Amino acid sequence: MGARLLSALAVLAATLPVTAAPLVLVSKAASPYVVYRDPTAPASVQQAASELVRVVGLATGAKLPIVDQPRSSMICLGDNAASRAAGLATGKMAEESFVIAVRGQDLFILGPDTADGALTPGGGCSQGTLFGVYDFLERFLDVRWLMPTEIGEDIPTCAELRVDGLPIEDAPDLAYRYLPYIQNARSAARDWALHLRTGEALPD
Repeated sequence: MGARLLSALAVLAATLPVTAAPLVLVSKAASPYVVYRDPTAPASVQQAASELVRVVGLATGAKLPIVDQPRSSMICLGDNAASRAAGLATGKMAEESFVIAVRGQDLFILGPDTADGALTPGGGCSQGTLFGVYDFLERFLDVRWLMPTEIGEDIPTCAELRVDGLPIEDAPDLAYRYLPYIQNARSAARDWALHLRTGEALPD
């Protein structure tokens, strides 16, 4: 009976998804990590890098540098040569979807990103990497955007940023997600709606 039980447990273990070991990105306001994005990436990826650095800094006190060349240990944003070399690409991913994954000591956040000046087949814009960063900040730092402008930001402080339970893949259930009557002509309202991952793959 013991041998059968061990065999059954071995089969079960082989069928379970493999998750990466926890990464400690920040500890006591210090971090060995940089944020890498291709300097020619779309504006939404550049925004993702800036937002990640800003919010992590407010939450932990650590200032992560943004670099133009990949190097470990890094948080790599977007579909680029470094992410593809790590076996991650967006070619078959749905619009506005994203993946958060670990390879070695490197963290990757990427999704389909519409090139500047281009449109999705539906006539909108996909910002998967940016949505992945927003999800990362909510999931691992408990950040919430409750209303427009910085007044509505809830960014708890913490001594350590630890990442585990990866990989994570997600995509919106609805292609069109829109918040009416929030003064959408104002940039602050549009920015808040973007933080909430309202639909961008279709035109407004």
